[in-house]
Amino acid sequence: MSKLELSGRTGIDLPQERRGLFPDQAWYDRRFGTGRWSRGIILNLAIGQGEVTLTPVKLVQLVAFIANGGTLWRPHLIRSIGSNGLPGPAPRTTR
Repeated sequence: MSKLELSGRTGIDLPQERRGLFPDQAWYDRRFGTGRWSRGIILNLAIGQGEVTLTPVKLVQLVAFIANGGTLWRPHLIRSIGSNGLPGPAPRTTR
């Protein structure tokens, strides 16, 4: 799981991207004390509640990681699609 860097940024072309949080056992030990966190916390995580704060882009990156056999791709924004179906250059603005 460390290769996924679930709590890290995706590296997408957005300067305001923030880190998410995908807590592990060490995080809970630091927060509540070693072994002092309850089964209720684990149950909350199991139903999609709790401290996990991953962005939609990070979740899509995770799905892509699984779908393509374990390669972690850096997402990019595409401004347009050309007539050939390939990403085109960003549109130019005139002043």
